[in-house]
Amino acid sequence: MSLETLNTYSVKRGFECFNACIVNSFAKAGVDISSSDVFFSTDTNILTQNEQSIMEVPSSVLFLEKYNILYENDFCANADIYTLWKNGVLNAESSLVVRVRPEIMNYSKRFSSNMGSGHYINVISVDEKQVCFCDGYVSKITDSVYSGAIDKGVLLEAWNAERNKYRILHVPTDMDVEQVKENAKGNLLSYVNYSHELLESPCVENPKHPVLKMLWDLCERMQKGENFDSSFISFFFYAQRVHGFLIVQNMIWEKLMELSFEFAEEYGRIITKWNQTLMFMRKYMLQAKTDKLTALYISIIELIKEEDEILTRALLNNHSLKRP
Repeated sequence: MSLETLNTYSVKRGFECFNACIVNSFAKAGVDISSSDVFFSTDTNILTQNEQSIMEVPSSVLFLEKYNILYENDFCANADIYTLWKNGVLNAESSLVVRVRPEIMNYSKRFSSNMGSGHYINVISVDEKQVCFCDGYVSKITDSVYSGAIDKGVLLEAWNAERNKYRILHVPTDMDVEQVKENAKGNLLSYVNYSHELLESPCVENPKHPVLKMLWDLCERMQKGENFDSSFISFFFYAQRVHGFLIVQNMIWEKLMELSFEFAEEYGRIITKWNQTLMFMRKYMLQAKTDKLTALYISIIELIKEEDEILTRALLNNHSLKRP
């Protein structure tokens, strides 16, 4: 694929990098699935997703395994990306994904503030001088996508920094997409029911909601005299937004949009409030203001109730998703 062709390449947005690579690999093969289809492919990942802040999202691998999608997962010993691409991507149903340090590639200023964090991208084509690639998850205040060409030497440097890790996906073109989407809807319902049950558990002592639990733990550590430097705090909350709690909210929003819910726009405002809440938490941690964090705790409980109320109305007003 030439750079000229790449300019017309339609990149689908995801909400996590490997998830987005799967979605764009499927799109390349002509199979239309969404980021939330992948994420909600199984309900076993959701609790883990919520309770950990820095992780490679397990739902992506669980999706591949659930639907018996063949993939290779390895490190390229000789760092020859051209041979890897040429031998591995033999047809439209195969796709090469590599893990890089995006700050070395420098195609988004956002990555420069989170140095040392690996990131998956789709490799579209390789020649002697350049690599064409796409990124379905460029994390910004408003998440976006990117496609373009880069000097092969720069790509190799970014890839080498992640030990030349790669994955080759082999997409089944006879996949039952409708069944995938039905499964995703069912697992969305399971998650919403779980979220609803959290409201019935104690909210002050031993909270179970991921954000409340995180805030409670941080306050306890600060009250015991533990200090956090600014770089830890900044990365911690970046990880919550990109790898942790907010990815779940974005996946719910996308699925609501797909199902033509009139509540999708309303739920989008909830995500905005969660973003603002995490930014306030970051600010108060940097200022070491435990009193402000304690006050924020109460407002988070109200936000959780507001979110649950919207999702409850959404379920009651859509025949395809109903609580038992």
